[in-house]
Amino acid sequence: MILEDVLDKYDQYDSHTRSNEFEIISSKQCGCLSCGNVFSARVVKSWLKEGQELSAFCPHCGMVKVVGDASGLPIGKTEFKELSQTYARRNDDDARRSGMMEYCASFFDGAIEDNLNNELLYERYLNAIFDDFHDAVSCLALARLYARGLRFIPKSFEMAEYHYKHEALVTESTAFHELGCLYQERGARGDYRLAYECFAKAAALGSLSASSRLACCYLDGEFVKKDVFFGLNALLSVFSEMYGKAFGDTYLLREFAWAAYRLGMCFYKGVGCKADSYRSARYLMIAGLALQRLAERGDIINEDAQNSIDSLLGSIISKSQNKGGEELLFDEDTFFDSFYENYDSVSQKTLNNVHYNDSGDTLLMEFNANQPILVVDSGNFKAGLYSDTYWAIYHAKYRAHETQTQFERIEFIGQDAVEFIHDDPVYGEVVVLHIDFEPRNPPGGDAER
Repeated sequence: MILEDVLDKYDQYDSHTRSNEFEIISSKQCGCLSCGNVFSARVVKSWLKEGQELSAFCPHCGMVKVVGDASGLPIGKTEFKELSQTYARRNDDDARRSGMMEYCASFFDGAIEDNLNNELLYERYLNAIFDDFHDAVSCLALARLYARGLRFIPKSFEMAEYHYKHEALVTESTAFHELGCLYQERGARGDYRLAYECFAKAAALGSLSASSRLACCYLDGEFVKKDVFFGLNALLSVFSEMYGKAFGDTYLLREFAWAAYRLGMCFYKGVGCKADSYRSARYLMIAGLALQRLAERGDIINEDAQNSIDSLLGSIISKSQNKGGEELLFDEDTFFDSFYENYDSVSQKTLNNVHYNDSGDTLLMEFNANQPILVVDSGNFKAGLYSDTYWAIYHAKYRAHETQTQFERIEFIGQDAVEFIHDDPVYGEVVVLHIDFEPRNPPGGDAER
């Protein structure tokens, strides 16, 4: 067969390798243009998703080069041995590397069946990509692979450390943070010093997660002199920065959950502060909600932390005069609890239909956000994520003529909602909402917030 005919035959088969879900599930036998294997269509269990279309991964080599007999083309060992030789001639290094990247990305996203062959392919392709490029993405992926291990590939502290410390990641805050966590988990002599140094570097590069770990180093006295007052206030500060962003970022959400749990424990035990069961409950509820969201996203959560949260909240509720209501109340106490942390939210929010009730003593407003925001009601021991809410703020003063106002920052003075002031546009069409609070103790609380 002359070369032109061989290439035409290959192209004919290759045209059936993309968006071929229906053909593959309708086939009995399949073959792979890349590795030349012929196999039952029933063993194809992993798919590349491209928009609404699915393309089959080869169960042997992981390339998206599978053709089924429902295509009407012959599927035999002789044909595919020749076709795989043509594939090797036809596809250059860039094309093969692109196939490896598709496979690794799909494996990372959970679209590839988890078995020994596929895990080894993932490791092999990641190493091949890293050897060619020494890029940050593949280097970090390898570091995480060896730090966490897979079902069939065991953890390797030495290999993880090597990749985390590679020059490709020298400006990546995530790498320093994760390496610091790795040192903390190992806990051998000198590891806490190395962990502290990693967290300090990551924090200097802007990592909120590392900043929270640094604060906990002072709370626990790991490598630094124990200073619970400084550690608590540092953790409160970074928690405020995390607050408006964490639920939209799975990576940050893990550290946010841990920071909330540590704060809950501090206020429960009075570490660096006066014990305050209501404030402890607030942070513990936030931590529990964050862990719940992580579990829903398929993340492995700390069961000990979850059990501790449930136990402590149960203890606080049983001792409280207020046993908690059936529903979360959108009143001024909840407004304060929800926006206690000062932050510039990443999601734009809108006030709609702002008005007083008939008696003129309660401000009513609809509150919308383009991504769910955290709402906390400590008095009723409830917390949740909401995009649309309807608030009733008692004895509040409101000075504005707009019926719809957009804002991105909420500022607080004191503690009781007294006055809402809309200063006409501060950031283009975005308006800052100033809220004044008068100091007071929460109902049944142990200490002033």
